[in-house]
Amino acid sequence: MPRGQMEVTEAWQPTRRAARFKINLLQIRGCAILLIALSIGSFASMMADGTLVNTHLRAARCVNVQFQQENPFDCNGMVVSFPTVVLISTILCFATLASLLWIALHLVDSGHASRGIHDISTMLVIFNVIKVTFVCLHGMFIAMTWESNLTDTRLLGFVMLSVDLTQILITFWIWIKVLQLHKLCKEDDLNLTKLRLQRLPERRFGDLDAEERPEHCIICLTDFEESSQVSRLACGHLFHASCIKEWLGGKKSASCPYRCHGSPLEGVAVPMASTVRAPTEP
Repeated sequence: MPRGQMEVTEAWQPTRRAARFKINLLQIRGCAILLIALSIGSFASMMADGTLVNTHLRAARCVNVQFQQENPFDCNGMVVSFPTVVLISTILCFATLASLLWIALHLVDSGHASRGIHDISTMLVIFNVIKVTFVCLHGMFIAMTWESNLTDTRLLGFVMLSVDLTQILITFWIWIKVLQLHKLCKEDDLNLTKLRLQRLPERRFGDLDAEERPEHCIICLTDFEESSQVSRLACGHLFHASCIKEWLGGKKSASCPYRCHGSPLEGVAVPMASTVRAPTEP
């Protein structure tokens, strides 16, 4: 600590975690845009190049019985219907990626991010299922048309497969960032809970009105004494101050021992950026 002014933090200041959260979120948004761009480019290339999705050419040729006999793979139902597979999978991928990007754009801070992170994870799973299924079908299409007498589709097919595999790798990288976001949110929630517990008001049991005095603490099952320090939760239930702090501290989903709905620490004020300065050394 340098000589001179020394700041002593008095409140919860998750500035470093907030910065990490924003960086990870920006990376997720950028990757979602990249996935959409790759999907558009891949779909446009497949549609523009008639050698891969030559629906009209195959349909016209397969009408000829002799061509069917000489080229059974070109007239296979899976090969002929492959353009439909491309169209359906592309629409599903676009819808999934658009949803993922929309969620990421509306995910602002770690304070209300749990649901958004869960939705992003769901979109990633759906996208990967669609993409892996399409890669398998695409590989089967290339294998079945390897000896095709129509046109050479192998080069473009392998390029498209590479793009699809790249997209799958990008989604796994996004998944890592999502896990990091989830970890940051858990840290923020835990730190906020600890700070609220520290600021939970305490009173002497003997100072309470008679109608506000329960007989005993439901946590430790001992009777309250006049000198006992007690705390009241947002739901109105009263406990020993030390008992309720131990009960709520460090739990993943802490709630009132009576299983009341809502946050038990709601209403406990937490200043977000107040600091005090320690006296400087002479």
